[in-house]
Amino acid sequence: FGNYNRKMITVHINNGDGLNTIARKLEKHGLVNNAVIFKWISFFLGKRRSYKSGEYRLNDRISIINLIDLIDQGRTALISVTIPEGHRILEIVAALQQKGFMNLNSFIALCTDQEFIRTFKIGANVSSLEGFLFPETYKFSKTESDYTILKTMIKTDRKSGSAGMPRP
Repeated sequence: FGNYNRKMITVHINNGDGLNTIARKLEKHGLVNNAVIFKWISFFLGKRRSYKSGEYRLNDRISIINLIDLIDQGRTALISVTIPEGHRILEIVAALQQKGFMNLNSFIALCTDQEFIRTFKIGANVSSLEGFLFPETYKFSKTESDYTILKTMIKTDRKSGSAGMPRP
């Protein structure tokens, strides 16, 4: 009873992985007993081409139907990242990198990209997103783009009612 003997297993599904590759990975990690049966059920359910890439943390006793639904819907593992108040852009990048978000070159570039900044209609003379990235604990998938992370932080700042307010 309960979760006493259950393990969490991390599986990486890469962009472009086909059904055969995914089935072999799941079988190798012990999440399915037979890759052929997984492929057959996927085909029967019409899911053979709809699996999403990402990093998944899966219970080793997940049912094959729940496994198929989870990967079909792209419910990847979420990583908590806390951005403390007063953090500047480079400190935010460091916090993201510490949590395993390593591809952040465009994050810094987007923070000063005038065309990108204009899409948020936050002011005609805004030259940087400094001060518009809300301090909060966020949950992101490792597959999130820099664009999506920034968009989430800016929208959170707007919802808070403090958009562009100077931070101590």
